[in-house]
Amino acid sequence: MSRPKQDVAGGPSAESFASFLAWLDPDPERAGERYKDIQQRLTRLFDYRGCERPEELADETITRVMRQVPDLAESYQGDPIRYFYGVARNVVRQHFTARSRDHARGLLSPAAAPHSVEEVERRHACLDRCLETALTPEERHLILEYYRSERRGGHIARRGGLARDAEISSNTLRKRTERIRRRLQDCLMRCLDTERDDEG
Repeated sequence: MSRPKQDVAGGPSAESFASFLAWLDPDPERAGERYKDIQQRLTRLFDYRGCERPEELADETITRVMRQVPDLAESYQGDPIRYFYGVARNVVRQHFTARSRDHARGLLSPAAAPHSVEEVERRHACLDRCLETALTPEERHLILEYYRSERRGGHIARRGGLARDAEISSNTLRKRTERIRRRLQDCLMRCLDTERDDEG
């Protein structure tokens, strides 16, 4: 049984890991089995939700819970897995927010590159808003996966797979994503103009 991998904030100490296992079950052997079961269930959850690196996200969820065990041990009632699922929901939301921003950078016009941290944050906020409000869920999935394939390489094969999944030709896929891109850019420009007017 291995502890969650170390993250940027530092991995759990041996003492905190031992306290975590004791919270799962007073019996060390059962606690170890419970830990592995939770890790597997979280990994399946993240994989089912379409997250990248589901094992790493499972470890991140466990690490977050582990840090809260000193406060949880005395007060938490019920099956610990419910608490893990609650934390996992936040991890999923943060994962997709970060992924949407990363994948959607290809949607922005290079000529309109931001020149300050404030402008970057403003663009991200507007882009998130437009992805949610200007597109249907199907359109949002299509455009993000289309540009995601470009960033990850092998984009011709990946986009061919997208076209097959949508039961359209590659040419129709290209035209459809270009229309979606133009709508997003129009929405983004309107949002940015509104933000600047509000500041003015």
